[in-house]
Amino acid sequence: MRHGAGLSFEEEFLPEERLEWEPPERLTISQYSDRHRVLDSASSAEPGPWRTDRTPYLRAIMDAFNDPEVETAVFQSCTQVGKSETVLNILAYIIDQRPGPTMLVYPTVETAEDFSRTRLQPMVKGHKRLRKKMLGDRHLFTTLRMQFSGMDLFLSGANSAASLASKPIEYLLMDEVGKFASQGLGDEADPVSLAMERTKTFTHSRKIFMVSTPTTAAGRITREIDDCDAVYDYHVPCPHCGVFQVLRFQQVKWPEVEKEDPERYRRVEEETCYECPHCKGKVTDVHKAWMLLKGEWREEKLSGRRKKIGFRLSSLYSPWVKFGQMAVMFLRSKAYPEKLQNFVNSWLGEPWEAKTHDRKESAILVLKENRPRGLVPSEGVLGITAGIDTQDDCFYYVIRAWGKFDESWLIREGKIEDYDALLEI
Repeated sequence: MRHGAGLSFEEEFLPEERLEWEPPERLTISQYSDRHRVLDSASSAEPGPWRTDRTPYLRAIMDAFNDPEVETAVFQSCTQVGKSETVLNILAYIIDQRPGPTMLVYPTVETAEDFSRTRLQPMVKGHKRLRKKMLGDRHLFTTLRMQFSGMDLFLSGANSAASLASKPIEYLLMDEVGKFASQGLGDEADPVSLAMERTKTFTHSRKIFMVSTPTTAAGRITREIDDCDAVYDYHVPCPHCGVFQVLRFQQVKWPEVEKEDPERYRRVEEETCYECPHCKGKVTDVHKAWMLLKGEWREEKLSGRRKKIGFRLSSLYSPWVKFGQMAVMFLRSKAYPEKLQNFVNSWLGEPWEAKTHDRKESAILVLKENRPRGLVPSEGVLGITAGIDTQDDCFYYVIRAWGKFDESWLIREGKIEDYDALLEI
C-alpha cells in the first residue's frame, strides 16, 4: 500500500489490489464473454473478440449456468459447433466473476493434460483479467491444478479414480462423457457418479455441466438427456415462409450423380441446399447466419421442473459447416456401418441405433430364387465381378452380378485347385 498526501482511497491501491475488492460485474456468461473474451490465432479459425452472435445457439447453453433454477445442464452435441469454447467461456467466467473450487473432467488424464496445455493455459495467460487472478508461485499453477485468487481449478481424467476423489467441488464440468469408461474404476463407482459425489458439500450452489457427442441410445450423454426435466431443440425460421422448425438431415437435398462421375462430390458440395418441409423453398448456406440469429430454443419435453435441462444440436446449425459438406460426408459414409455411425454421432449429434431384423426360416425361404447356378438375372444387372482368394493349395472364388442401387445376386461360388480351370470359369 502506498501513502501520500492528497491521494484518494482508490489511489492508495495498485490496480491489481483494487481488482481483489472490485465487485463482480452483473453479467451472464454470454455477456461476459462478449465483453472480455478474445480468441487467439493459435487455437481459433476466427481470432479476435468473442461474439456470441456468431453462434447464437450457445447463448442459452452458457447462460444456464446463471439460472438459479438450473443445477445441471446437459449438451448432446455434434462436432464443430463451439462446445470447447463454451467450456472455456464458463471457466473464464468462474475464475473472474464467481470463484469456487472447480473440476474439469476429460476421458483420460492425457486428454486433460493436452487440453490444459493447448487451450486452457493459453487462454488464461492471454486474458488480462484472468492473468491477474493467477497466484504467483509456479508450484500452484501446474498442468492439472491451477490456483487462482479465491479458488482451485483441477483437471482430471475419467480413467483415474485418484484424480476424481477427495476434492470438494462447487462447479463440475465434464467433456466427452460418452467416451468415459462405462464401468466403474476398480472398486469405485462409474466416473460420472464419482465426480458428482465431489459436489455434495455445495448442495445449494453447485453447478454441473456435461457435454459430449453421443454414441448409442444406451450411451451416457443420451441417458443423461433422457433423464432431464426439460429438453430443448433449436428452432429456426425459414427465410421464405417464416415457419420455425428443427433442421433435419432428411431435408438436405443434393443432385443425382453417377458414381462414375469424377466431379460428383464437387457437384454435390456446390449444389446441395436445404428444402423447407412447409413451403418447399430452397435454403442455402447464405441464409444460415440470419436463421441462427432469429432462432430460439423450444422445449420438447415438458415436466414443469428445470433443475436438470438438456440441449441437442447437429452440424446443420454450424456456421462453419456447409449443407453440401454434410451431404458429401453422408455419401462417403453410407456404405460402411462404422463410418455411418460416426456421421450420425459426430455430424448429426444423434445416437446410433443399429437396425437388425429377425427372420423366421419360412420368411427367409420366401426370398430364395429358383434361378439355376451360373445364370445371370435377365433384368437389372449392370455389371459382374469376380473375387478370388488365393490359398497355398487352392483358390476360393465368388462371382456376383450388381444392380443400379448396389443390390447384388450370387451367380457362382466355389473352390478349385487348378489355375487354368479358374481362368476358364
